[in-house]
Amino acid sequence: MTVHEPSLTMPRTPESPPLPAVPPPWRWHAHRLAGVADFEAHAPAWDQLLQRLWGDHPMLSAAFVGELLRRFGSGREWLLVGRNTEGTVQGMAVLRRGRGGMWASFVPSQAQIAPVLLADGQGIAAMYRALPGFAWRIDFLCNDPDFGDLAATAGRQPNTSWHALTTAVDLVGGFEAYWADRPTKLKKYMRRYERKISAAGPVRFVVVTQPEAVAQAVARYAVIESSGWKGRAGTALRVGNDQFDFYQTLLARQARQGGAEVYELWLGEQQLASRLTLVSAQQVLILKTTYDEVHSEFSPSHLLLYRTLEHAFEFHAGKRVEFYTNATREQRLWSTAQRHIQHASYSRYEPLQAWVRVARALRARLLRPMWRPGTQSTSASLAATVALPADLERLMSEAETAGIERGHAWFANLCAHVPTLAEHGRFEVARGTDGEVLAVMPTQHLPRKGWRGAALYALSNFYSPLYTPVLTDNVTRNEMASMLHQAMRRAGACRAQFFPLDVASREYSLLRDGFITAGLPVFQYFCFTNWYLPVKGDWATYLANRPGSTRSLLLRRGRKFAALGGTLEVITGGERLEAGLQAFADVYAASWKQPEPHPGFVPGLMRASAERGWLRLGVAWLDGKAIAAQFWLVNGRKAWIYKLAHDAQQSTHSPGTLLTGRMIEAMFNSGEVDEIDYLTGDDPFKRDWMTHRHERWGLVAFDPSTLSGLAGMLRELLGQTVKSLLGPLRQRQRLRRAPTPETTR
Repeated sequence: MTVHEPSLTMPRTPESPPLPAVPPPWRWHAHRLAGVADFEAHAPAWDQLLQRLWGDHPMLSAAFVGELLRRFGSGREWLLVGRNTEGTVQGMAVLRRGRGGMWASFVPSQAQIAPVLLADGQGIAAMYRALPGFAWRIDFLCNDPDFGDLAATAGRQPNTSWHALTTAVDLVGGFEAYWADRPTKLKKYMRRYERKISAAGPVRFVVVTQPEAVAQAVARYAVIESSGWKGRAGTALRVGNDQFDFYQTLLARQARQGGAEVYELWLGEQQLASRLTLVSAQQVLILKTTYDEVHSEFSPSHLLLYRTLEHAFEFHAGKRVEFYTNATREQRLWSTAQRHIQHASYSRYEPLQAWVRVARALRARLLRPMWRPGTQSTSASLAATVALPADLERLMSEAETAGIERGHAWFANLCAHVPTLAEHGRFEVARGTDGEVLAVMPTQHLPRKGWRGAALYALSNFYSPLYTPVLTDNVTRNEMASMLHQAMRRAGACRAQFFPLDVASREYSLLRDGFITAGLPVFQYFCFTNWYLPVKGDWATYLANRPGSTRSLLLRRGRKFAALGGTLEVITGGERLEAGLQAFADVYAASWKQPEPHPGFVPGLMRASAERGWLRLGVAWLDGKAIAAQFWLVNGRKAWIYKLAHDAQQSTHSPGTLLTGRMIEAMFNSGEVDEIDYLTGDDPFKRDWMTHRHERWGLVAFDPSTLSGLAGMLRELLGQTVKSLLGPLRQRQRLRRAPTPETTR
């Protein structure tokens, strides 16, 4: 395995390997929306594109977007329309012009997702040219990945942030089956409140669908909401305000087409709760919910939700109920599906993006010079070599099913065989107010080294193909900021560095946003390329799509290898384990590779993996001697190709290629994985086997209140800026020096 470890003193920012250029299949045109009539001129094309992309979505319909613009538009909104060369509309988006060349999605608080109709992010790079004036950044806010994954692009990857965890209920299988699958605690809770409200009087569940009645129901909703905490905070619907006019007009209009319903819960003649919804051919979309706080003893919002879902299963079977809320743990108990709503920020000029991140962090520090952790969580630190409390062990074991690098077994083996990690390793632990674990962040507290000062590092090194802190769904950027702030203080650190990270992951965005929120300027840098293979179809189809040279080699060398008595074996543990470990060690010693700096690490990982059923140790044998070996790990529907080697004197048999083919074939035939991951490095041979690529990046942050941190921040900021400015100049110089066709003829 080729390994790449950023310097433990100061990371440089190597050039990211070039991604394949994918020209957008359309051209963008910008139309200013001075009023809603300007948008309505494009409404038919908007709805046609929505229908073509996803069928329907009430919150993305032209009726919903038009009403948003009518009530909450400022005149700074623009409609972007992208067409292909034939004039067919391929993408549309409503953006709002900001300051300094920055644009963002038009997302009033009444919309939980942005009015953007794009299947992915492939065409976004061409948008800048269509926008008026100097445009260098577009923030696509509140994107539902089920209705356009705007982070998916072959060009420069955007900065993504996870905004909210939303939930849904799929209306399949009947309400009885759905309710039977709910947690026992939830069902017990609901039975208690059903008994309580039934004893208080007659209960009515009312479904309002007629247009005039819907308008009246919205007015009743406003009375309830304005009498509660939202009314006191000034954010409630109140008869006559813009919010009220928006919802009443929208729902009454949609009700005329059978597209709106209001659900109400009554106790006698007293209304306890109300829920506003939009209905389409595919969805029941929850817009707003309120309840009378005077009667909170009955938990009316939960009683209404129960009846709403019961009604939806009967009258809207096959659809999906969408909640579009940042769901609490209790709300998630009702759901059958969950996903993250995210922001995707595209930057035309990366140096400007770096300066903006620094400015945001410094602004946070100036506004809160004595930043203190919030009251929602507490943080503690444990030595990485001690036994973990049971709840931490349980959380990391659960996380391990999603990735080996998240589990305690991985870090325990790492610390057991790398003395410096054992000496400095710590587990930073965040807990909620109820004491439940929110996050576990394995780190190193590195002592001061020269002028650079002490540092907080990820508990990772060249053995780590990926670093992923263990975060529950309840962790927010503020809690991440609190955790990082306290960890930095405990380490006495002036800088922090985490690598290698999945740049598209929630963990990456929370770490980056946590640093900014804590007032710590943060920079990102490229670590290495990661090739992987989605396991789809069968082995024969996959093999048919490999390069002809690879197929020919497998056939010819395979026959010759078998004729010589060669065999291929896959060891998973048991009595063959120690023989397999010795075979791997013998092959590694006979290969071209340098000896392991920590020779106990790989055997220790193999033994731990065998105990957990992860180990797939492939060995090629010839004349009773191991001539190639590969160490694979299989867990969570994913296979890691962790270490491989072959005897340099046996290269004529291509034992490594034969063994790779045999291992991949086994993965296809077993059906136990959905993905094969070649981990680190952009080695050309990996492209013969893999079809897709990721990038792994790192984050480095500085505390500017310390001299070392301030110096490091300025050095990194200026270095990235100069490098970005010189890059195009060097590229032009190379092109000028390149031989012309005439000189090479």
